[in-house]
Amino acid sequence: MGYLRRKKHPGRNGLLIAAAAAPLVYALVGFLILPPITKSRAEARLAATLHRPVQIARVRINPFTLAVTVEGLDVRERDGRASFAGWERLFVNFESASLWSDEWSFAAIELDAPHGRVVAGRDGTLNFSDLLGDGAPADAAGAAASAPADAPPVKPLHIARLALSRARLEFRDEGRAQPFTTTLGPVSLLVRDFRTVSEANAPYTFEAVTESGEKLAWRGGIRSAPFRSRGELTLSDLVLKKYAPYYAERTGLDIAGGRLTVHGRYDFNFDAQHRVIRLLDGALDIRDLQLVERATGATVLDLPRAEIKGATADGIALTADVREIAVTGGRVRVRRDKDGTINLLSLLHPSAGAVTPADPADSSAGGDNLAAPLAGKPGAAARPALGLT
Repeated sequence: MGYLRRKKHPGRNGLLIAAAAAPLVYALVGFLILPPITKSRAEARLAATLHRPVQIARVRINPFTLAVTVEGLDVRERDGRASFAGWERLFVNFESASLWSDEWSFAAIELDAPHGRVVAGRDGTLNFSDLLGDGAPADAAGAAASAPADAPPVKPLHIARLALSRARLEFRDEGRAQPFTTTLGPVSLLVRDFRTVSEANAPYTFEAVTESGEKLAWRGGIRSAPFRSRGELTLSDLVLKKYAPYYAERTGLDIAGGRLTVHGRYDFNFDAQHRVIRLLDGALDIRDLQLVERATGATVLDLPRAEIKGATADGIALTADVREIAVTGGRVRVRRDKDGTINLLSLLHPSAGAVTPADPADSSAGGDNLAAPLAGKPGAAARPALGLT
């Protein structure tokens, strides 16, 4: 009996080899080949688009998770003398399934140490006015009017986790007799389930919710030459205690509790002849506010609720007006120390003198204790009544 010879299938073997090698080739291309190419092309494309020198330190790509990391981005001013914007690290993790869904979806976007520089010139233009197309609508209504009637809604954006850390913004206004300069930050923020809203009539709309349940909603628009923005902004249920790092060093008070809601319309216009910085129909609502003296742990203010309605302000004329202030309940504790100082005043300026720990209920600790209840009618202007007990 002869031996049975196995038939050769070169085509099938080639397919098996190709299938086995494909993941390896895909990994080599994604991890080693694409990053330097992406870095070089991104620098060139950004420089051409932004009309500014651009440098990127490093790009990393994970082809299996569709994650991209861009480190050390630095966009210079047009003259190259200062940094216009940049960051230390940007991490983006894209969800491939969103290619076939009705929204763009990202598992995570993390931005570490971003910085920016905004300069308003004497003619009202900003140092990035060239990046905003002239003739862009100044508000959502204008955008809708200029868009075709049958324009489809913008595909919405969903970010499961949006993390911002150590953000810093430098602002300089040269349109005043004495230039104004300030730096905002560093600011860190963690937002879960960030979503933009898809509306054909309001393309400039977004909403976000933080890990503490705080909500941010904005609706409006911007344009350049000169820079202008109109819109409506709402910040709901801000946890005041959470932002202690921004005020703790400036006072001797700690916020033990309290939530803040702010709403209002605004109008910004940096035109040299018609400069506008205006707040319209502003409202503020504080609930369950408790202020504690850091040195003694005593509660100096307990305020169930305070409301401000119909607030308007003009940043150019330096005027402000409030239609209604309402205070519901509340209690404030004032202590006069032996040296004649009032605790509330010294707490606002802790560097003026040390606060001696003491029991505010004990008169032998060094002064008189004044407890003042606050009374007000909800929905009407309240005149707090000061009573001594």
